Amino acid sequence: MTSPTLPAMNDTWTVRVPKLAIDYEPLLSAIMLIASHHLACIKTTPEEVEHHLTLRSLYLGSTLQAHRPASLSVTKENAEAVCFTALILSVDNMANLQNRPLEPYEPPLQWFQLCKSIEGVWRLAFDLVKDDVDSRIRPATETMLPWYREAKAFSPERLNHLIQAQEDESIDADDMKVYQETVGVLSWILAGIESGEDLNIFCRRLRLMPFLLSDRFINLLDKMDCRAMVLLAHYFAMTSYAGELWWIGESPLREVKAIERFLDEKWQVMLAWPLDMTQKQDVKNKRVVVQSLNSAGST
Repeated sequence: MTSPTLPAMNDTWTVRVPKLAIDYEPLLSAIMLIASHHLACIKTTPEEVEHHLTLRSLYLGSTLQAHRPASLSVTKENAEAVCFTALILSVDNMANLQNRPLEPYEPPLQWFQLCKSIEGVWRLAFDLVKDDVDSRIRPATETMLPWYREAKAFSPERLNHLIQAQEDESIDADDMKVYQETVGVLSWILAGIESGEDLNIFCRRLRLMPFLLSDRFINLLDKMDCRAMVLLAHYFAMTSYAGELWWIGESPLREVKAIERFLDEKWQVMLAWPLDMTQKQDVKNKRVVVQSLNSAGST
């Protein structure tokens, strides 16, 4: 979740957040939640996986029970702890995409909606602590803001073919604007892949995506809009670039293939790249995981 290549964030997550959790039970439960989920994803026997997934469920319940009322009444005293708890929940939710049922296919709206609610809480919390030089969320906010602005302003030209109307297709002007905005963000994520960006840095692009989606685009996904589904498939294909990370795993290939099964034939041609990307990365990532397991077994 953090990176030694970003010293301010590394210190925040490895030192300051654990200290904050001592006095805020939901954050402590959230840390145990994500640790249990991580262990479930890297264990090799069914018994170990089941044990840690059970722990994950227990910690998720205790985290949500205490976090929900706190997030409705954010104060200067609990603002930072509420924010970090919410961020951990969003990563856990993304990691859990690996386990969700995909038949019949539905977009991961719960995850997107959770991220949108986190954005609102974070804005409120930052406003409460912005004058505090020792604020723990200031490094996170100051690090992410330039990325947020860059993504919002990125040109959709690189993936412009994704918003070209098909024959006999009429696209609403407001929907077209949303498609263009979303394709701009996808182009920004793709730029990280094409530049060979370090995975720890690249993952910041992936985690920002749900926060950058407009409510209208999420509504289009809720309506199972075909073009929105194609764009979603491209996002998941891009996440496969980091598929060796435990909280991504095999979810990109699963999601893209499920979207392929949902869409009718005329949209299939637009899934050629996502399918190719996820299949190639799936093979590569499995090699990385096997090498990692072999290394661990030899120590």
